[in-house]
Amino acid sequence: MPNTALDISDQSLAGNLAPDRKTVELGKKFANELIASLKTAQIYDENNSVFLNRSQILFETLQEALHIEGIASIEVAANHVFFNDTRLPMDFASYTIYRFLMDGFVKSGVGKVWFETDFEEQELKNFLIIFARTLGDPTKNSEDIEEDLRDHGIAHIHIDPPKEEMEDPRSASTFRKIGKKLYLQSILFLKETIDEIPRTHRSQEKIVRRLVQVIVDSVFEDEAYMLALTNIKNHYDYTLNHSMNVCVLSVALGYRLGLDRKRLADLGVAALFHDVGKIGIPKEILTKPAKLTNEE
Repeated sequence: MPNTALDISDQSLAGNLAPDRKTVELGKKFANELIASLKTAQIYDENNSVFLNRSQILFETLQEALHIEGIASIEVAANHVFFNDTRLPMDFASYTIYRFLMDGFVKSGVGKVWFETDFEEQELKNFLIIFARTLGDPTKNSEDIEEDLRDHGIAHIHIDPPKEEMEDPRSASTFRKIGKKLYLQSILFLKETIDEIPRTHRSQEKIVRRLVQVIVDSVFEDEAYMLALTNIKNHYDYTLNHSMNVCVLSVALGYRLGLDRKRLADLGVAALFHDVGKIGIPKEILTKPAKLTNEE
């Protein structure tokens, strides 16, 4: 077994990161209905039956969310959509849908929309008409839209500006310090594992999978920071650095495509060892800057 400095217990960093499935499903339903209602409000007037039907479905969805969660909010931050502070996972299809909301929020300087429990259906209809017409307008900001809502008697639906930081900076700082350590130690671990293969003709599969699971959890915790780590230039071995980067990037891509954790772990292991065939090739050939000879 490789004698590596990597402490797999670092996986406690991102343990139990998966949000409650019911909350996620409710959030996705709410986000989809809000987007559909806003798009409808951009096309039809407030008396049109299509708009009225859509707003009624959204009203019922909001009532369900408020009954279950006690609060109902939709927020855009760091290129993600959050429902009640729970990040909604995105696959290709949902990313295309959420893009409408993310672009509109950013252009209008809106960070969050939240609903009080005692809002009325007519308030919601008025809100949709006003918000749909100002969403994406760069001449408006959250304060302007909030003022428009108040002028139309909408007192139980609110607009907040974007937050500078979604997370406690102390928590983020701790994660990033350990995340960088994890990245660098993973390269050392990978080196020792690969060095073992020619001698034992096997890899330490269980340990490797635990390592990749930590990477998967870390991408769930702070995807942007883990991606930033791929810019680190490691002085040990280009191939190892490259393999680690391919693992992180593959897991991040799979995460965006909506793969579950098991499939992400499989993807990460495959990415980590995608260059394993190089172990049978002499280093002087791998690193030769000139053209290879026929023999080489």
